[in-house]
Amino acid sequence: MPKVDVMSVEDISQIRTKICNNIIIDKKTGCWNWNKSLRKLGYGNLHISKDEASAIGISATNVPFYDRNYSAHRISYIVFKGSINPELEIDHLCRNRKCVNPEHLEQVTHYENCLRGNTGSYNKNKTNCPQGHEYKGNSYFYRNGRKRVCKICVKAWSARYYRRKKMEVKLHS
Repeated sequence: MPKVDVMSVEDISQIRTKICNNIIIDKKTGCWNWNKSLRKLGYGNLHISKDEASAIGISATNVPFYDRNYSAHRISYIVFKGSINPELEIDHLCRNRKCVNPEHLEQVTHYENCLRGNTGSYNKNKTNCPQGHEYKGNSYFYRNGRKRVCKICVKAWSARYYRRKKMEVKLHS
């Protein structure tokens, strides 16, 4: 989202009020649970007008139509903490998707967000490859610096590939 030099204090205050009027505070966790409509994956859904959007740095050029629904946690982060770096995502430190408490939100890379979430930790904690070979010592490597790949499986795949290519050459000659 582009940065805006001057933001109307009144507009920001109006959006903050809209957020605060649509939450239920969980006293145990401190989460500000969104009490209105939710998106498919459970994140809060906040409708803001063109004027409200421009007040917090969302220009009409990157919005397909003027009035639009936004993720409530992202808007909460913008109006309470400041702009969001376009290369980063907002992560819920509390792991609660309905939470819009700016103190529970942090800007992180997509990779960090995946590692912190269930998917990232699930894959990170795997001890065996899908074929059952154990990930230990130097039995694996990281492809593109991220995906763990089993060396035994790569060797087996390469052998099958080169056998198949050799057969294709024999058939065509």
